[in-house]
Amino acid sequence: MASHSIRHQMKEEFIIRDKYFPYIESFLPKTEKLLFKHIARYEDKWSGVLTSPYPLRNLPFGENDRGEDNDIVFKCTGIDPDEMRALIKTMPLPGKLTKEKAAFNPIQITLYLIIRYYTFTNQLNKAKIIYPYYGYSIYWKRWEKSFPHGVNEQVMIYTINNMSYRNLIKKLGSVKLLLEYVVEHVFEYYREGLANSCDEDIRYILDQVQSDISGKVNTIASAYYKDHANKTSILTSSTTYEDGSQRVDASTTGLAESYAQNYTHKFFSDTISSSKLRMACSLTGEVSQKEIENTLNYIKNEVSPDQVHDFYSAIFFYFLSMDDPNANEKGIHSMFFLAKMKPVVTKGNSINKNITMIIKCTNEWLDNSSNTFRITTREGTRTNYRKALYYYFLLLVANK
Repeated sequence: MASHSIRHQMKEEFIIRDKYFPYIESFLPKTEKLLFKHIARYEDKWSGVLTSPYPLRNLPFGENDRGEDNDIVFKCTGIDPDEMRALIKTMPLPGKLTKEKAAFNPIQITLYLIIRYYTFTNQLNKAKIIYPYYGYSIYWKRWEKSFPHGVNEQVMIYTINNMSYRNLIKKLGSVKLLLEYVVEHVFEYYREGLANSCDEDIRYILDQVQSDISGKVNTIASAYYKDHANKTSILTSSTTYEDGSQRVDASTTGLAESYAQNYTHKFFSDTISSSKLRMACSLTGEVSQKEIENTLNYIKNEVSPDQVHDFYSAIFFYFLSMDDPNANEKGIHSMFFLAKMKPVVTKGNSINKNITMIIKCTNEWLDNSSNTFRITTREGTRTNYRKALYYYFLLLVANK
């Protein structure tokens, strides 16, 4: 691909490159294994989202350059994001191009400099590891803006399946490959600007990546909302089967999936709430708050987000399918939700598949992380631990 130059509107300055690229050259050869290990772990954890051609769920990535997915980048480069952010505020940008400022931030600048380092030291195999990770740092916010209430899984699958193969996500076959392609394409297209890397070059390339990713997500969103409005997904009415499971109507399906997506994202993105943890433990018999906290940390670090999503889906499907006029979207954010859902985790003999899923998850998570739960032979103690863990997830929803 031929390289294209960037037309400058201002006198060339090299404030970012001259100050921060030496950090990359000094730190990265010694720390890259740590960075690559984190990226591999991130991609393994979110493989259900990344390897799918259907953008059904968001990718947590931290906000405002915070969180472990951002921290690892700064740790491995020695760059202080607060210092960089303060420096950025003093730098002029050309004309009235305000949206460039949104892309001109520490995490994207640092990943840009890493890609520049690998490109011009002829380590393109390592640059290819960074391309999708750079994309993840942008994608989560674009997805959240386009689908603030989540998506209906069946409608999104219909939308992607009926897209032309000219659409890249259909052609490439996964969210990861889409993001990798977009980032790599921009950096190759503006290789001359990447080599020069004056402040305006950096700003321009960052903006192109963000604009291209936003455009791809917007194209999908436009098609999705058209299909959703036209009710093109075939969804059946509510049915209860012999095994106690339920097939719910379209509105319930969409609402349950949307809340499951949102609260799975919230659980992995937010720190553990000490107030909700205390409340969850106080609502049960005697349990070790520390062990419940250990279990929550275990889930955050070791459990697949897909399993947490299935757990939350079971909770919301069960609640929204109740034969109660208050079991609706408004009721989800009330203490009515907590009151109705609290007994569920004690119904160990139920044949309802949603209840079975809830109990299966809590048992598995506690078995792998709580000594007391694993060792005790007292069913009352096990029940209390199960309740405390389950109540924490309910309180994230009901006690906003």
